[in-house]
Amino acid sequence: MDIGDDLNVSRSSSRDEMNVNPLKRKWIEVDYGDLLEVKVGDPSAPRIFKAHRDVIYKKSKFLAAAATESWMEGQQTMIRLTEVDGKISATYVHCIYVKRIFRLIRRINPLKRKCVEQDYTDILEVRVDTPSAPKIFWVHRDAICKTSKFFNAATSERWATADDKSIKLPGEDANVFAKYLHWVYHDEISIEATYLDPTDLVKFYSLADSLDDVAARNRTTDILLDAWLSKVPKQECTWEVFEMTPPTSKLRLLVVHFYLANVSTRWLEQEADNYPPSFFRQLAMEAMRHMRQNVKITTNEIRHGRKKYQEEC
Repeated sequence: MDIGDDLNVSRSSSRDEMNVNPLKRKWIEVDYGDLLEVKVGDPSAPRIFKAHRDVIYKKSKFLAAAATESWMEGQQTMIRLTEVDGKISATYVHCIYVKRIFRLIRRINPLKRKCVEQDYTDILEVRVDTPSAPKIFWVHRDAICKTSKFFNAATSERWATADDKSIKLPGEDANVFAKYLHWVYHDEISIEATYLDPTDLVKFYSLADSLDDVAARNRTTDILLDAWLSKVPKQECTWEVFEMTPPTSKLRLLVVHFYLANVSTRWLEQEADNYPPSFFRQLAMEAMRHMRQNVKITTNEIRHGRKKYQEEC
């Protein structure tokens, strides 16, 4: 028996996107495997910026027109703008991705500005999924290294001396990684991660765990907490959490507390064989700990005590 029904994940930052007409959804999605190069400045010493074609198309009608087959020669993927200043172009590319660059730069301490600015000429190749037929993504080094400790370590000086510059993530889901890149650039969980089933969010959390991105894990946990306030995690979702996360995961603790707040002793007796043994072991330990403290877990306490399910960045 599964006590959870279909969950409707709600969150203010993504509520509008969840209701997007499927015909218009393509304008939200970005193909992070399709790259475009823009060469600016003096032809003798140009700066070459690399951006995702979908991002360029959605923001600049000029660059979209410049990249059409009728303008470009053959299959080339480079646009030349010889009369454009390189520094201005860098600011513009940053604005395309971050959307709020001008507000930030006016207020930021010059000594900290380098933490905000990003190098859009330095790109990484990431090969995801099976080694025999990988999905190739392109992501700016600065952007992903600021969110992922894994990528920060993978692009260290020792790695820089290797012959193969690509980073391989075998066994990871390419669709989930695409959602992660949306997070990297926009600091939000994409529509696909919230619109379908919470199981997709668990997969996103698992990837964020593998890439050592604490902020992404915390944001995902927060979304799932809001979703489970009305219905406890479904059986399938509980299995996913306990199979994909380490024993110390805060997400495991959140799932356990929701069950302690909503299920009866009779349910525990009936469902003992249908859930992961590790789940019931942690459930028993948490129940005993709260019994000794004479504290009862409620859904309302989970809602107001959400900080205990967040990790320190």
